[in-house]
Amino acid sequence: MKNQQEPVENTKDRILQKAEKLFSDNGFNGVSIRDITRAADCNVAAVNYHFGNKENLYFDVFRRSILPKMAANRSRIEAYLAQSQEISLETVIRALVTTLFTHNIMEKKDDTFNRLILSERQSPVGVKDIIINEALVPFFESLMDVFKPHFPKGMDESQIKLNLLGILAMTLYFAHSRLSVSRFVNREYDEAFIHQIIEHTVFFALNGLKQA
Repeated sequence: MKNQQEPVENTKDRILQKAEKLFSDNGFNGVSIRDITRAADCNVAAVNYHFGNKENLYFDVFRRSILPKMAANRSRIEAYLAQSQEISLETVIRALVTTLFTHNIMEKKDDTFNRLILSERQSPVGVKDIIINEALVPFFESLMDVFKPHFPKGMDESQIKLNLLGILAMTLYFAHSRLSVSRFVNREYDEAFIHQIIEHTVFFALNGLKQA
């Protein structure tokens, strides 16, 4: 066992790290508290102290992966806008499309997290509400704060949200469906094509909003 004087956060982080690997390999139901304590070299009391039970630990494993990703997305968009001389509807659309698309293209795939997501889809434990309420909704609301002042005057909030969701959906489709898109248009995702996709998405979004 680890020295009892070990910093509290080190123990908590180690439990989260080991639990993430175990849950991704075996699913929630395939992992016991004893499996986790053996892997993390701690006792059951440490798990209970930090998380209360296995379900709460499972939820915190997802929080540990998702919340920093959302915070990083917001920071990248804010940094892009901070460098812009003039903030307009085109600027905020370009900030969103450019930062999300290029980051998702360049981001190293997290196989452990992807397996966690797959396992949760196959045997849901209840993470969906955490992902939506604690990660996606706050991120979307932060985007609304940025976008809303630049949408056409008179557009109601529900329409603004639908338009913003449409821009997000288009951006993430091009980012996550590279194999299909490459085959459809017979192009590789090289620098020139990535630039073309970004310009196309911004153009498509702007012209769609002009018709709204």
